[in-house]
Amino acid sequence: DQINKKVYLAQYCALAACGARDFSKFVHRELLKKVTELLKSKKKYTAQGLAILLKETIKSEADRAENLGEGEKEAVLDMINKSGLILGTVEKIGDGPKVPKLRALYQGRILKAENYCAFGVQERAARDVLKAEHSENMSIKSGVDLVVKSIKAAFEADQQFILGGYIEVLVLGHRNFGDLLLPRGEQLLDRAITLFRLEKLPECGVQVTQREEVPKKKRRKLILPSADIPSEDES
Repeated sequence: DQINKKVYLAQYCALAACGARDFSKFVHRELLKKVTELLKSKKKYTAQGLAILLKETIKSEADRAENLGEGEKEAVLDMINKSGLILGTVEKIGDGPKVPKLRALYQGRILKAENYCAFGVQERAARDVLKAEHSENMSIKSGVDLVVKSIKAAFEADQQFILGGYIEVLVLGHRNFGDLLLPRGEQLLDRAITLFRLEKLPECGVQVTQREEVPKKKRRKLILPSADIPSEDES
C-alpha cells in the first residue's frame, strides 16, 4: 500500500559507493546535482518515479565512464538495476514531531523504512557495524564516520571486490525543508561534500583512512556544530 505513495525527500541523506574511481566520481557528481535539484524543488514524487530518475542518471554516467571496458560496464549496469537506492522521507512518529527516516528502494518499490540500509557484497558485515554503533540524533560528522567504518568492515570481510581502493561519501541537504528544523549547528548549505580516501594495502586490505583535500574554491563547506552559519553571499 506504500509502493506509489508520494513522499518528500528527507532533510538530509547520505549516499556512499565504492568501485572504480573514475566511475564513482562521475556517478556522484551527477547524483549530487540531481538530488540537490529534488531537495530544492520540494515537489512530491512516487517511489517509482524517484527510483527511475536516479537510476537513469547513474546509467547515463556509466555510459560516459571512459575507463570502463564493455564487460565491466555491463556488470555495473546490472548492479545498478538490482541495487537499492536509499531515499529519505519525513514521517510523524505517533503524536511526536516529524523526523527523518530512510526508505530502501528496490526496482521502484519501497521495501521498508529504517534508520540505515546496506546492500551488496558483504552487506552483513556493514550492517553489523551500523547496528552496533548507530544511535538516534547522531551528528552529521558521526554519521559520515559510521558510513566509512561500515563500508571498511565490508572491504575487510572480502578484499576480492576492492576495485578503486577508496570510499566516497556525499552528504546532501537543504537548509529549509518544510517544517522540519535542524539545530543551528546541524544546518547544511544547499549541498555539501565530504570526501574520504582509503589506502589499500596489498596484504591487509583497507586499513588507513585519510582525508583527501579538495581545493577550497571547489569544495562546498559542511557546517558542523562549532561553526557559524555563513551569510548568503558566502554560500
